[in-house]
Amino acid sequence: MSRAGGVGKAMRRSAPTTTSSIRLLEHVNLNVPDRRKAYEFYVNRLGGAVHPNGTLQSQLHVNFGVCQFHLPFAKPVDSGACAVPATDLSVEGVDAVPVVVDEFYGAAQLWDGIIELWVAQGGLSKIEEGEDVCVCASEDEARRVAWRALEARKRGDVEKARACLSDEAREKTSLGGESLVILCPFGNVFVLRSASEHVAEELRELGTHPGNPDTPQSRVIGIAHVHIIAKPGSAKEARAFYDALGATTTLSSEDRSLDVVTGKYQVFSIHDDERAVDHDACETNARAWAYHVCMYVNDEDIDAVRAKIGSAYHNSVRFKVLDSLCAPFQVRARAIAPRFYLEHEIRTLQAPMCPLNV
Repeated sequence: MSRAGGVGKAMRRSAPTTTSSIRLLEHVNLNVPDRRKAYEFYVNRLGGAVHPNGTLQSQLHVNFGVCQFHLPFAKPVDSGACAVPATDLSVEGVDAVPVVVDEFYGAAQLWDGIIELWVAQGGLSKIEEGEDVCVCASEDEARRVAWRALEARKRGDVEKARACLSDEAREKTSLGGESLVILCPFGNVFVLRSASEHVAEELRELGTHPGNPDTPQSRVIGIAHVHIIAKPGSAKEARAFYDALGATTTLSSEDRSLDVVTGKYQVFSIHDDERAVDHDACETNARAWAYHVCMYVNDEDIDAVRAKIGSAYHNSVRFKVLDSLCAPFQVRARAIAPRFYLEHEIRTLQAPMCPLNV
């Protein structure tokens, strides 16, 4: 599943400035089977900060600058859940929150692609130790390794992907590098890229989330590039959806990869690949494959956003109560292209939880 030639070269380095109406890809949802293991990886290993308002009896929310990962581990009870006390966001404090849920998910969701993260200067050295890491000399090399690890993960289990990284690491002749490939405990593949001091400072100036420390985070500081594979033809077909939103998009010369600027130093990419999962079954295979992202757009009127997304509009059965509360500033889309379904939570900058300085 090598995608080295599939990533749009115009966006390869994640454009620093943009006139795109999409201002931020804020979070990705990944179900996890174990909240303590998730905490140890996303907080202790990568250096994220627990979001005190979003971390509930059924989920863990972790901040990386203005970005987040939402990590549900159970289906919440209909009556809702109590937030973690802001006074104790340690692993012990989070782990002590009573779990009152309808059903544990019991399985990890796999993102059908790779996710690149920005790391502050000096942060890579704090993460690179471990069997689940491969140090790479360049970002391109890291991407090639990451796609091979994903292919191994899809062929079998987490151990196969971990073995792939170990084999790659043994072949390296030099120590150190500007990128890492790392597996989360549940098999998702991440590329960690070193941000220059200038890029890191600009990312920090974008805004913040509740729970973020007053001092700059020393490791992961944001989402740089989210890649996902989709059935052939999806990249070209999906462009109309993002163009309607006013996004800045670039389609590769072969029409097989679409790059969408989703924020400062941030890109979302769709790559055609016959081996992609059938995203039109995302409601029925939710326990196996991740299918949810959240983006902020410039529009002030949510009805205008709803009109732009047209037939892609999605009335989710999973979020009836939440969506009724968020209706003034949030809408969902799902059918992005005929063979590519990916749930988009689209919010205006007027949303009270918006982390951007606007």
